[in-house]
Amino acid sequence: MRRKPTKEEYEIIVQELRELGSKELLKKLDPDNVLFNGVTCSEVSDSPNGKMITYIEDDLVDENGYPYIFEHKYYDYMGILTKGRRMISLYVEGYYYLLPANGTSYELVGAVHNDVNFDIDKSRSVKLPTPLFLDLPRDPAREVTKEDKDMIKRAYKKFGRYTGSKIIGGIALGLLFFIVIGLGYIFTVAGLVDGSSPVPFIIITVIAVILLIASIVFTVIFTNNSHVWMATKKKYIRKVMLTGKYDYGAPGMPIPVSFYVWEGNRAAHHTYAVSFAQIVLDKKAGYGTVVYMLTNKKDLDGNDAFGNGVFISE
Repeated sequence: MRRKPTKEEYEIIVQELRELGSKELLKKLDPDNVLFNGVTCSEVSDSPNGKMITYIEDDLVDENGYPYIFEHKYYDYMGILTKGRRMISLYVEGYYYLLPANGTSYELVGAVHNDVNFDIDKSRSVKLPTPLFLDLPRDPAREVTKEDKDMIKRAYKKFGRYTGSKIIGGIALGLLFFIVIGLGYIFTVAGLVDGSSPVPFIIITVIAVILLIASIVFTVIFTNNSHVWMATKKKYIRKVMLTGKYDYGAPGMPIPVSFYVWEGNRAAHHTYAVSFAQIVLDKKAGYGTVVYMLTNKKDLDGNDAFGNGVFISE
């Protein structure tokens, strides 16, 4: 089961990380902020995102006693993994790591599962993205508060991208204002200026220039803030766990965002198609990252799947 290591076990974990060259993880580690557990590998398979490990973790079972199934990207440092191979899971400051059990680290979890030919009944076991999902709050979505709106605005400032879609939209809107003001200017000058005095012409020209500058400023402000305004108008907020890392694709194209969320005691998987402006995430956000999701409805369903969800890193 997941627990704090003893002093001797902690030294074994540190030695394992030194041998793997995990300098960044070693900087985060201390005896008071780490938990560990044993992991049993079920299989290694290929996927569109590369090799993936399927595994179970000791004593992590559902209410019926069936083990939860997890997946993790395979990395070369993990070595040769076969059915029954044991590994070490580390929980450090809200992050999750998988380590191979090598040398003395076998003492922590054992080298091989007692039943090397064990099989997982996938028809009965629930698949989750990572054991950290079990720590995700199971509370239903709640109404957005003023504090939430302040957080949303900070997120857009920090993580919002000035993408091609936003640039194209701003240019298009600016050109529209330019054309409208330009045509108004031409017709006004033609109708009012008789050539006897330059004063009306100068006044109309100044007004036209002021309107053009004002329209450009408005375009920039509107383009930058319209998505923030729409996000703060969402009614409900909840925490979800991402199951991928998202790029922003071609301007104007919908981006599928897949995630897990608790719906009561059931782990539910959803995929929402959203625009670039609805993905306001830290660049490091990816598989297993917990983020906030904003919606107009309290319950998630297929009718909300196109354009409604906004995904926010705090």
